[in-house]
Amino acid sequence: MEFILQKDEKILKEIKPKKQFIYMALLKLFLLMILLVALFLPNFIYAKKVDTTIILTIVLVFVLLWGLTVPFLKYTKENYWITNKRIAIKKGLLGYSITSIPYTKISDLMVSRNFLEQVFKVGSIYIQTLAGQISGKNTKGAEGYLIALDNPEEIQEIIFKQMK
Repeated sequence: MEFILQKDEKILKEIKPKKQFIYMALLKLFLLMILLVALFLPNFIYAKKVDTTIILTIVLVFVLLWGLTVPFLKYTKENYWITNKRIAIKKGLLGYSITSIPYTKISDLMVSRNFLEQVFKVGSIYIQTLAGQISGKNTKGAEGYLIALDNPEEIQEIIFKQMK
């Protein structure tokens, strides 16, 4: 375990996101690659200089390699713990960070099943705290979020019971 339990704290549920976490990222990469190829294709066809073609090829290869590597690295670090006192969220790419959200600070839990999540039969929970909205990519204003969950409504219910 990478985080320290508090006095009288017990883990109620340890969660690893489903592998759909990776598949959703790879699908987004595939769509991005199609867009990039469509945008750069005229430059490849009509390029008068070899330099332009080489630079565009390097950019596409870099985007592809980055897009294939990052989801796997992120997936290996992603873990969630629901305890009787808080929610702990571990995220990272090469290193990791653990965010701890006590139940006393939670103001709302939002369940999300966007189009991609519905396709892959997963969902997410976004945790809104009394601190207010946090800005950032894919956060929906939440301080913490648990993604690619098999049954987010069940997890939401476990958390609601602990908040009472």
